[in-house]
Amino acid sequence: MNPRQSTPAFFVGDRSALVVVEEESYSRQILDALGQLGYDAQLGFSTEDSIIKLRSHAYDIVVFSSVSVPGGLDADQIYLDALQIPLEQRRMQFFVMVGPNLRTADAPQAFAFSMDLVFNTADLGHLRSALKYAMTQKSEQMEHFVDCLKTMDIAFM
Repeated sequence: MNPRQSTPAFFVGDRSALVVVEEESYSRQILDALGQLGYDAQLGFSTEDSIIKLRSHAYDIVVFSSVSVPGGLDADQIYLDALQIPLEQRRMQFFVMVGPNLRTADAPQAFAFSMDLVFNTADLGHLRSALKYAMTQKSEQMEHFVDCLKTMDIAFM
């Protein structure tokens, strides 16, 4: 799969993803998994490019690295910028953090990082199936959440 290198130009119904992982072997595995799931993925080529893309499009999936590379992507800055996305938008997106020191699919660790899924880079070969499962879970949870809001007569988005 060839990631788009230009400014996002997605259409209604497109399944979009942003991959902000500098290590090429990791980003390639992530792009492959997303492509197999039918997502049109883009790479964040620099810190500034990644932040601009995050601010200009509500990606369905955003995959972050937990590691900053000296002279490369500033993962911390990109992560902090993503946390500023309005909650109404973040609820509808799926955020994944990958890194060598993360425990794959560890819910408390994902919660601590405000992510939907954390994934160890050693397990990237299983990312597609884990994404599929975790995204189904979130979708079901959001359905119940929205139903509760409707029952309580609270507007959602």
